[in-house]
Amino acid sequence: RELASSAPTQFGFLAGDAIYIRGIMSIGPEGLVLAAPVEEGMLLHACNSCGLVETTKTGVQSAIAGLGVPPAGLLLFNCGGRLNLARREGRLDALYGAMTPAPAAGFHTYGEHFGGVLVTYTLTGIAFGMPQAEAPEAGS
Repeated sequence: RELASSAPTQFGFLAGDAIYIRGIMSIGPEGLVLAAPVEEGMLLHACNSCGLVETTKTGVQSAIAGLGVPPAGLLLFNCGGRLNLARREGRLDALYGAMTPAPAAGFHTYGEHFGGVLVTYTLTGIAFGMPQAEAPEAGS
């Protein structure tokens, strides 16, 4: 409890080569309430934030670069765990700035299912681009 209440903390568990994050929703008299399920006996590791704003900016910029044209807009689905972490770190405005370098709309979610596992702390989205009109050839 002391670790969870003193610093922004998430817990992670290893499944194969992947680490899955489980964030703390609340701390009650019975213990921690996590934002996603864990199995009884599962070994959880305390994890620290690893550059939420910076990795978000890099990921969004990479998706936009893949369009090959300027972005017309973004449709984003942001896990509420990321929102809460940014709020606790005092970086909410920076996170929104990293997520929205173009007009954007979307929702906060509780993560997503992938391969039968609830994956949290994700930002999933679609970047829309408008193809550029080709310039007419000279003499046409």
